[in-house]
Amino acid sequence: MGELFHLHREVLTLPVSKIVEPEFQLRVYYDEEKLLELANAMEAEGMFYPLMVSDRGDGTYEVHAGSRRLRAARLKKYDEVPVVIVKLDGPAHALQLALMENLQRQDLDPFEEARGFLRLVYEYGMSQKEVAASLKQSEAFIRKRLALLSLPESVQDRIASGELGLHYASTLVKLSTGEEQSHYANLAVDKNLTQAELRAFIAKDQELEVRVVTKGVSVEKIIAQVAIQKRWFRKVTGKINLRNMSAEERQRIAHELQDLETVIRTTRGFFATQEAKSANEVVFSGYVQHTPNNHGQEWTTRDLNRITAKDRPSDDILSGELGRTRAAIAGMRSKIGK
Repeated sequence: MGELFHLHREVLTLPVSKIVEPEFQLRVYYDEEKLLELANAMEAEGMFYPLMVSDRGDGTYEVHAGSRRLRAARLKKYDEVPVVIVKLDGPAHALQLALMENLQRQDLDPFEEARGFLRLVYEYGMSQKEVAASLKQSEAFIRKRLALLSLPESVQDRIASGELGLHYASTLVKLSTGEEQSHYANLAVDKNLTQAELRAFIAKDQELEVRVVTKGVSVEKIIAQVAIQKRWFRKVTGKINLRNMSAEERQRIAHELQDLETVIRTTRGFFATQEAKSANEVVFSGYVQHTPNNHGQEWTTRDLNRITAKDRPSDDILSGELGRTRAAIAGMRSKIGK
């Protein structure tokens, strides 16, 4: 933290009434029982760690690290609490400080961490690499946390509550739609599946789905049809005049292409799975996010409706469809409260 913040060395005391919580808080849920346990421990043993606050310039101070301790102090009606006053360079630094302190103490659930990372990326323009470096975390850690936000809220709630282990998320985020993610999350909980068993269920379902479609179809027919479709798309793409299409027509085509993309990915995954079985290796056949081409542009009403629809696909698919990053999609959905 020393690289990001200038700390006054002395620990001061401030009236609790002069300390306010930030408008945006990393922690969404406070467990009342655990908060009472903390308050009782503080009453018996004292507050070992001071709060980190900054001067708001109006006689009050904003807490950036130690919100639970502040609430516990209020619960026990403390008049004053120990603090360290930090001098911040801006709101991004305040968020970094709060994240770093909570990561060290493991005080946040994974989704609260992810929303904090998302704010650094979306609101303050930091890359995932910059976020990782500033918080002393690996890029893989940041990337995996952000991927959690593409899961439906029902799945997020099950993981946050501990009903479903966090490690299952790495399997669920690779599925194509929120509907699939919810289905297999429910299956894992209902049948008490291990992650390996869940992966086996998913692989079997995808394999059966493709086998039903391709039953009785020869290899030559598959290759021929793929070649025909490739030639047709290459030929027609250069001749399409989008100006002559209505918004509704373009949307219909986009949805059909999205469905086609899902079919292709599932089929490719089936063949890759068969090849991997013989080679005894693990493969990933999930969606690969394209470079966003609409980043920074205004959001249309149609796009906003698309990312908030109850039957929306996963954020991976929406990213390819709308030309925006998954972080931007999740951030906008969070911003409008959906």
